[in-house]
Amino acid sequence: MHVFSRYLLAFLAMALLALGCAHRPSTPAPQKEVVSEKPIPAELQSEVERAAKLGDVLYEVDDASAVATDVLIEAGVIPLDERVRGWVTLREGDGFRVEFLGELPEGPRVLHVVHLGKDVRKQQRLESLEPPRPPDATSQAMFLARQTALRSSFRACSNRYNPVVLPGELLGKQGWVVYLLAATVDAAERVIGGHHRLLLAEDGTQVRESFALSQSCMTARDEGGGNRRVAGIFVNHLATPAPTEAHVFVSQLYQLPLVIRTTRGLWRVEGSHITYLGDPEASGP
Repeated sequence: MHVFSRYLLAFLAMALLALGCAHRPSTPAPQKEVVSEKPIPAELQSEVERAAKLGDVLYEVDDASAVATDVLIEAGVIPLDERVRGWVTLREGDGFRVEFLGELPEGPRVLHVVHLGKDVRKQQRLESLEPPRPPDATSQAMFLARQTALRSSFRACSNRYNPVVLPGELLGKQGWVVYLLAATVDAAERVIGGHHRLLLAEDGTQVRESFALSQSCMTARDEGGGNRRVAGIFVNHLATPAPTEAHVFVSQLYQLPLVIRTTRGLWRVEGSHITYLGDPEASGP
């Protein structure tokens, strides 16, 4: 059997076993083939560590933004306040402060603020500002970076994109990193590809770099119920030799493991844990 096929079958076996059945099979289930973890290639070690760290931060900030948006919806602020044009999410103590801004004639203004504690789903406080206040220098730069990124030219895989603005220092650069995360309102759709990473100037008005975190607009369906749900997703990824922060984000968002084939072999991403499964093409038949 071709080595790559053997790796793929091993993953499929794990997926089928995880799906479960409503009845006991009449014959014993076949033993799944174990794909053992290999040492991460030394030249990719720092890239993998960075992807795990960035993916963690990306998921945490995006989750806080989503929770804050739900707070506004539950309070009836959205969609009634048509001035809202976006948000920026900042650290506040051991939680977050999510500011919702509008583009008013006098310039960007903070309209509503959601304060989230360490437990973002239990510790919530909404503050609506009247009159709206000007954002501070950091919030204004983040908001401008967000809007500039959304208005820039990039390959869109969805008509919905959620931006996440992070300090450029996380990439060892000056300015702001804006992630454009392809999104969907279809509860059964899993958006795997189509995410982008942009680097913007310190004032948020100029795109300095733009990088597509995938080469295709990949989605998957998960329409199972009960115990019958997707147990994992196999991804062909040629944009980078190792998994990216987008894979870590996707795995955490959907609580699913990913098995990723890159030019350097097979990888498994489960949450922020990235493991290398080796290069089946280099192993021979």
